[in-house]
Amino acid sequence: MENPVSMGVGNWSFDFPLKRKPFEFELGDMNKHVDWFEVNYYRILGFGALYFAFVMGGQRFMKNRPPFDLKPALAVWNLCLGIFSAIGFARLFPDFADIWWSSDDGPYQYVCVR
Repeated sequence: MENPVSMGVGNWSFDFPLKRKPFEFELGDMNKHVDWFEVNYYRILGFGALYFAFVMGGQRFMKNRPPFDLKPALAVWNLCLGIFSAIGFARLFPDFADIWWSSDDGPYQYVCVR
């Protein structure tokens, strides 16, 4: 099943057939998101600074304390991350394989044109 999709950001746009049905957010106006990030860049920088402060402060706070037993939590985290990665691979690989191996340009078509 091929779905022709037209997407674009700014002056760059392209049409391509997909082996999968796109989600609703993939079909939206990407310029809206780009505009939001351009206007709200300070929020991203602020959250990055807070994260950095939290990590550095957490290291200082825990320096002379006994470590937490995080093995069960980390096992659950790794399981969820593995499932998420498998779903992403299953969703993207058919389109990737179709472009990579079926066209004459192969990797150039996938990386540079798409």
